[in-house]
Amino acid sequence: MNKNINLLFSVLLLVGCGSNTNVNYTGQIPKNQGRVHLELDNYKSIASFASKDLVPFLFEEAENSTCSPASYALALGGVVSASANVESFATKSGFSSTDYQKEFKGLLNGLNWMEKKNSLRSAVLYQQIGPSLAFDDAKREKMAGEYISSMVSSHESYLEDAQNFFKKEIDLDLRLPQLTNEDDMIATYGALKLLDYFSYDAPDVKNDFYVEEGKKISVNTYSLVANERDYYENDKYASLCQRINCTDVFFILPKDGVELIDIDPYQAYLDYLSKAETVNVTGYLPYFHVKNQIDITSPVRQKNSDKKIRFFDKLLKDDVDREYLDVDSGKQVNDFEFSPKGVKGESATVIAVVSESAPIEQKSVTFKVDKPFYALSLYDDFPLFISKITDPSK
Repeated sequence: MNKNINLLFSVLLLVGCGSNTNVNYTGQIPKNQGRVHLELDNYKSIASFASKDLVPFLFEEAENSTCSPASYALALGGVVSASANVESFATKSGFSSTDYQKEFKGLLNGLNWMEKKNSLRSAVLYQQIGPSLAFDDAKREKMAGEYISSMVSSHESYLEDAQNFFKKEIDLDLRLPQLTNEDDMIATYGALKLLDYFSYDAPDVKNDFYVEEGKKISVNTYSLVANERDYYENDKYASLCQRINCTDVFFILPKDGVELIDIDPYQAYLDYLSKAETVNVTGYLPYFHVKNQIDITSPVRQKNSDKKIRFFDKLLKDDVDREYLDVDSGKQVNDFEFSPKGVKGESATVIAVVSESAPIEQKSVTFKVDKPFYALSLYDDFPLFISKITDPSK
């Protein structure tokens, strides 16, 4: 059981970095050829934050959807490493306030393995786009010597440069999300590629599936025939873990009358970890393939909601005005498949940081409210109340 737990959390939080000689600069990191397990207690909080940020996106669409806490955590970790206020942003991103450096380095260097045809590869990349922001070569070389790679690109080539980097490092085929902002910026990417195959020919049998109440279709399934599995159920759902080879696929099945949106999948997983029992299981698991892109700008910006955290101070040259760097956008693209061969997955998250305009010098005015007036009560620019006041003393 503990082995399975460590493996699954290793899938969620991992990275290996490398080099690309076709760009101005990139750090080179020796790749870990053996499997390395992350410590569950140290990284549970990071997985929790990443999952809580992304799970709501699963319910935005009625159709199939997927997200990756792993590539999201990697991209956030990249932003943490170069933030002006590292401790504050690290805490917001799920790292502990006292030991974030150890946790952060563990995250970015945690796992990068290949075993025959089974592999899990990941990488993190900084990319400076355009000429107005300047990386300090000495600073980024020092950081790259620890855990990360970086490059400088033009607006015209940034996407191709990043795509080529991840293709070379982890053989990522998935097209990276495109940034729409044409201003100079810094992009931080986190990406991973998973290939994990069954060690045998898995069964592929047609079985019933109800896409909605009363509407039945026939789908390809993996048969469970009196096999031992770790299993947990309560009054809302039943959950089961299917071993592939080095990874697991965890299924959560709502009970009759319970909607998916009423179940928190991450909390269901935590309940499974602490309460599962080994049972003999019959039944079947449907094979599936899902691919999508999500806009994750909102949760990334929420981590900077106090407006006091400034980004990319560590890597920028000292003469760069860093006061107005802020998160502009975030995107994630995913592709995951569970089939008779096993599992295949690819994910890439990009968080873009731009240089905001310095405030314009404003003229001074006097505003004495000494006559009847209107007043509006606003919540995030939404008017809650509109009032007309003719005598404030009444």
